[in-house]
Amino acid sequence: MCEKSSIAWLVIPQTFRIEYGFFLFRSWNLFAIICSLPSIIFSCLLLQLPESPKFLLAKGKYDETMDCLKFVYRWNNNTDDEFPVTSLTLPDCCINEQNNSFFKGLYKSILELFTSQYKFVAIITCVIQFCCSASFYMMVLWFPELMNRFRWYETLYPGPKNMTNMCEIVSLFKIEPEELDLICNDEIDQSVYENILIIGMACIPTSIIVPLFVNRFGIKFFLVLSFFGSGFFAGCLYFISSSFENIMLSSLFEALSSIGIGLVFCIGVEIFPTEYRGVGLSIGSMFGRIGAVIGNIVVGVFIDAHCMVPILVSCSLLIISGLLVLTLPKTGRTTIK
Repeated sequence: MCEKSSIAWLVIPQTFRIEYGFFLFRSWNLFAIICSLPSIIFSCLLLQLPESPKFLLAKGKYDETMDCLKFVYRWNNNTDDEFPVTSLTLPDCCINEQNNSFFKGLYKSILELFTSQYKFVAIITCVIQFCCSASFYMMVLWFPELMNRFRWYETLYPGPKNMTNMCEIVSLFKIEPEELDLICNDEIDQSVYENILIIGMACIPTSIIVPLFVNRFGIKFFLVLSFFGSGFFAGCLYFISSSFENIMLSSLFEALSSIGIGLVFCIGVEIFPTEYRGVGLSIGSMFGRIGAVIGNIVVGVFIDAHCMVPILVSCSLLIISGLLVLTLPKTGRTTIK
């Protein structure tokens, strides 16, 4: 988030405008293109990497597995003359690959996952992905608008404040449909970029601390800490009455919730065996994206009419995620019973 905030600060304030008929290209469009470039570049780079040898072996592809191991050995040693692997043992969980269509293969993989002993784990991880993603994007996408309204409030009402909570301040600047005109004012104050950059930088300490201590305390510990902590700070947002309090709580929320989003994928890698890992993580990611879309819609619908709703929903979803993490089996290089 930190790097995107910096790019937004540099690009979005630009005032250029390219218009040709119905085509309109402005700084927002350029910002979206720049943010999409890393995904496109990394997708192309991933195509150059070999498939996982363990995955190929689990699929029963003996020759492809040997070729993959030789490729890695040759890449690391510049030669495969002394390649040490002479034979491979097919695992008991080996899956016979058939020449089915893509959709038939996908359906078969999903059916096998949800009829295996890992079906309940898969359902729980999908719910966790949905809840934490919906809550995260619900709040993060709201922060710039929230900061804009606090700036308006503190500009119009300087001095001691008598407002008791955030929703009262937000309601002062809610947009009524009958007051809309045909002129769209999309100007964003520079302080909003600065504040979002600060919130993004709040992720740096947790991103350093978690990798250093994750082996000692375990992924589940940090997931529970992340979801319960960010849920608490999401609830506290209701009581803020100044920009400083807003930045502080938003930074704490971002710092904790962001590590939870990443660690959910990590625990999925440890929980699912090789033959179910790909489809398990993909389905969980799909539920996460659905949650992100729904969270964005919830903010748009209730930000003016019922400001308390996004806060309650976000807080509740994070607490639910933390409780569900406690039901997941222990990982740490152990086989799930």
